[in-house]
Amino acid sequence: MDDHPTTEDFTRLLSSCLPPDDAERNALIVRHLLTGCAACGSTLQSVKGVRPLLARLLEMPLGVGMEATDKAPSLNYDWAFARAERRFAALLTGIHPSERLPALLSELASLPVGEQRRRIKAGGRFADPSFIHCLIDRSHAARYQSPRRTLHFADLAVLAASACTPEAAGGQELLSDLRSETWRTFANAQRICGNLREAEEAFDVALKLQEAGTGSARLRALLLSHLSALRTFQRRFRETIQLTQEAEKIYGELGEDHLLAGVMVQRATASIYSGEAGEASEILTQAIPQIDRREDPHLFLAAHHNLAYCFIRLNRPDEALALHFDAREMYRECQDPLILLRATWQEGQLLVEIGHLHNAEVALLRAQRGFMELGLAYETALVSLDLAKVYSNLGLSTKLRRTIEEALPTFRSLRMDQEVLASLSYLQQVDPEPDPTENDELG
Repeated sequence: MDDHPTTEDFTRLLSSCLPPDDAERNALIVRHLLTGCAACGSTLQSVKGVRPLLARLLEMPLGVGMEATDKAPSLNYDWAFARAERRFAALLTGIHPSERLPALLSELASLPVGEQRRRIKAGGRFADPSFIHCLIDRSHAARYQSPRRTLHFADLAVLAASACTPEAAGGQELLSDLRSETWRTFANAQRICGNLREAEEAFDVALKLQEAGTGSARLRALLLSHLSALRTFQRRFRETIQLTQEAEKIYGELGEDHLLAGVMVQRATASIYSGEAGEASEILTQAIPQIDRREDPHLFLAAHHNLAYCFIRLNRPDEALALHFDAREMYRECQDPLILLRATWQEGQLLVEIGHLHNAEVALLRAQRGFMELGLAYETALVSLDLAKVYSNLGLSTKLRRTIEEALPTFRSLRMDQEVLASLSYLQQVDPEPDPTENDELG
């Protein structure tokens, strides 16, 4: 191009909304920068907020721990501009990759699962980064409706990324990033399905691929966030807190307030189960105002759910009940089975706290049955522990013994910590006086 891009050109290039009329000039700007123009590199550095803008648009890696007063280090923009150039080139040709996605998805949907996997492993049209990201998005979107579909889409994403080439991804480092994203998604899906050993192995792969990639800070934060959820499931709460703190630092530097709030909710959850309900309530009080309710109503509900649970642990059931009932309208608007089951589970816990044990049993049984139908062994087992405590308090010895006998194999298979197994063993040894209303033969 004859004229050098201006500061205004760069600002428009880095904005989150690119007007179609600017596509041709933006593509020229990217190509010009790839020639290594020192003058334009200097102009780009002068754009206000260039680092977070690049990070948000192109997932540019930022220096973790860098203070605002530090001098910005020399940045290598090559991989980022290569990615941007692919986007603008697609606009110039008039065929955006996303236009092909519905046809590819429709083609897959008509096939049996085995044939879907075979075609994607073969590569070709399905080994396209845009299609792979679509599979990742589908997996994420299904997590509250169907854990099985979440795992299925994640599996397809891993296969597609394995067939993708460095040329299609924009380079070997970008391909490593893409594959890390798919393995992170697959690991998280395994965790959601209660397959904790498989999740651990998949996260190991995702971490190695991330280290071989571009060094994207945002990608690392997402990986840490999902890994921390696994550590919570494994009841390794100290590690959860360490991982979320690192992710929080990255999101804070990137200006990603909503994602920051998400990992704060995870840290609060670990604090609750570590016996620090007071600290958790403070974290949640800070996190909730930062959550974009429209963007992620599930996170908004989860934060309120956890805050109510904090109040339960702090022996403040009245406040927990008030918060629960305040959120009932949101729950009614929610159509996701998993969110509704968690609400039912919490309702049962609240009823236990205020002494309505028979009503608590009804709610907990409904939650247990729902988790079981979704194939969520971890949640089913935890609800069983709550039910065992209800039966112990009610003196329903037959139901207590049966619940423990059904739950113990699941807890052992999930390698739950000794604290949980000790709780079940203690309840198993308790021999409550039978309730006169209990029918031991039919109960």
